[in-house]
Amino acid sequence: MKILLFSETKEVKELLSFQVSSAFAVQVKECSTVKEAVDYLGTPDNGVEMFLCGVEGLSPAMIGALKGLARPLPTILLLDSKGSAVEKGALKGIPVLGEVPFAQLVEGVNGLLKEFIEKEGKLGDNPAEFCPIRTNLLIRATPLKSDIFIRLSKTKFIKLFKTGDEFDHRDLERYYQTKGVEYMYLRRAEIAEFIEKFRRELDSLIALPQVSQEEVLPTVEMAQETIHELVSKVGFTEEVQGLAKKNVELTLKMIGAHPRLSDLLKNVQSGGNYISQHSTLLAMVSCCVAKEMEWGSESTFSKLVLASYMHDISVPDPLIGRVNTLRELEERRSEFDEEIAKVYHLHPAKSADVVRSFKEIPADVDLIVAQHHERPNGSGFPRGLAHNYIAPLAAVFIVAHDLAQSILDQRDDFRLADFVDEKKPFYNQGNFKKVMVALEKVKI
Repeated sequence: MKILLFSETKEVKELLSFQVSSAFAVQVKECSTVKEAVDYLGTPDNGVEMFLCGVEGLSPAMIGALKGLARPLPTILLLDSKGSAVEKGALKGIPVLGEVPFAQLVEGVNGLLKEFIEKEGKLGDNPAEFCPIRTNLLIRATPLKSDIFIRLSKTKFIKLFKTGDEFDHRDLERYYQTKGVEYMYLRRAEIAEFIEKFRRELDSLIALPQVSQEEVLPTVEMAQETIHELVSKVGFTEEVQGLAKKNVELTLKMIGAHPRLSDLLKNVQSGGNYISQHSTLLAMVSCCVAKEMEWGSESTFSKLVLASYMHDISVPDPLIGRVNTLRELEERRSEFDEEIAKVYHLHPAKSADVVRSFKEIPADVDLIVAQHHERPNGSGFPRGLAHNYIAPLAAVFIVAHDLAQSILDQRDDFRLADFVDEKKPFYNQGNFKKVMVALEKVKI
């Protein structure tokens, strides 16, 4: 570990450099001027993981250099003998671990360093303690009564904002748009407040007289991605169920009573998390298909939307979420470890179990989820059911699932007529045949 130490006082530098390097076996780089420190901070790959900064050096240039770093640098402030005050507002966004009085420099710095090293080691050993939240979503829930972290590496997290800090649009621009920080993290134990604030935001959108796909689609996709992460981190708790219900309600409002595939195709988004995007698109596609079959009741739409959001809820990796058949899984086996492949083979059943834990679940949703990878010729999984054992609404969902994946894979090149021509020989039995007949009549 390398520590950057700035102080204009020679005695302070010498004392702290010796004490810190001796106590923690770390490397200390000393700087005597603001310019020297700013230049060193701007040096690529300097390896610095901690900054001990005398308050006399907190000039606009120093603060700007700290805020301009690609990765926020944990900082300990060294107060001077005069007890000069620190302007807290100017340091917003800089992870300040503490302020050490001049009379307690050695003990104070050693204590904060010890706490930081022990804490980082603990955090690094357990990334499961953190829930990723999209940065442009988190801004809508601040201020929070919890700390906000960013991820520095696979096993290392660092506190960026303290409890109660306001996270505004300037921070969003700095971290999301300029530095490309797509996700920030909350501790698993402190996630309830965020869930409640996000649920209230969904409520406010539901209360609007009308909403458009263009306005709401990004929100429901982010909500689904967040719900998926929350289920994996904290389980399908009552609070997470409440958020899921609100997202279903908002999606139904967005879809409306008369969804059309032609309108849907205009609003397919690029990029983003595959599972959440796929699930949201599937919700819209399955309702469009049901409408074409004259199964467009509110009850049917509710079942299909909820099934769409829950069908991959137990899939641990978005990459494997693109796999559609056991044959494809076998062909791509080298891309995934054995445990993930095994989980994927069983994910329809496991996701159905999660659905059954949902309070007041509509009938048939668990069955749709359990059968969404079955195929009419019996080649599907996990049970290898033939068409006559697959539920009618599950047949609609299976074709819609295939259709949604084709739309995402082909984007602007997608043509419904080509999809029907390709899939018609395969979906040619029982309820599957009825779905394809309905799709043949759709004009886009």
